[in-house]
Amino acid sequence: MQDETIAPHGVTIASRRRLLAGVGALASACGASDTAASPVVIASTGRPLGLAPLFAMARPSDALAAAVPSTASLPPRPVISLRIATTIDGAINLVSTGAARAAVVPRGTAAATPGWKSGPGIEVPPISPAALGSPGPVRLVVRRESVAGPRLASGRLAPRVRPYRFAYLPTPWGLPVDALVGGVIPQLVQAVAGSPINVDGLPLVDGGRWEAFATEIEAVTALVDDRADAALLWPEGAAYALRDPAFALAATLATSSAWAEGATPVVVGSVTATVEAWLTTLGAALDGPDALALLRLAYPERDPLTLAGAVALRRPDWSPTPG
Repeated sequence: MQDETIAPHGVTIASRRRLLAGVGALASACGASDTAASPVVIASTGRPLGLAPLFAMARPSDALAAAVPSTASLPPRPVISLRIATTIDGAINLVSTGAARAAVVPRGTAAATPGWKSGPGIEVPPISPAALGSPGPVRLVVRRESVAGPRLASGRLAPRVRPYRFAYLPTPWGLPVDALVGGVIPQLVQAVAGSPINVDGLPLVDGGRWEAFATEIEAVTALVDDRADAALLWPEGAAYALRDPAFALAATLATSSAWAEGATPVVVGSVTATVEAWLTTLGAALDGPDALALLRLAYPERDPLTLAGAVALRRPDWSPTPG
């Protein structure tokens, strides 16, 4: 005969056993679900546009699906948790200590390229196949007033009291000095040759000083304040600067050189094939019809007009509208 002994509150021993068994099964199921849904922790530093795929993955699923419809064909999106470090080495260290599964770093850091190489004792994990997309071309933006002065017989702009200064963004998401001097500046000299606004008169190689600024906003502010005569800017910085008619586009360098490869973001560490597929699809979207929607989702705090300009300036063939 089944035990029907009455326990306090009118619950039988048999029914209590069934209840406890059911609760145990539910707890086990919830535990399995929580484990399956444990977030994939990815570390990085800074918020350059090239990291838009990473930041977009941390946004609500419905918003991401609406912004980038091509993600509809992907497997269910994993839960992503972002850890923002103060330095690239700090982000890599989070992977080494197990606090993160992966980190997003410049390819130059992952490949130990001089200028990007991590500090002593920092071991960079292997590169994942995930492709986040290129950082886009860089552009030299000049102050029109700075190139309007008198020129010498050699064609160079005449010396003045304040030496010519040129701004650029350093690593991690900009350029190291050796890549700037050995790769970018010689290309700029060729690109501005015969400039209709006399940019070829600027002493880009000697006679001027290149100065690193922590952010592109600071570099553009230096142009505004007449503390810099030109600035080497990535798409968002160039879009921000060229909204001011006092500045002009002087040169464009496409991302086809070793220095551009070094500045390209890559994933290092261990992530699943599903995470790789999501990041790669969103990376491709940076140069597709959904680019602006993706950027606005990833960076809701930024000015939409500047983001729209950045989308346009990711195309190497972009040029200002005449007039």
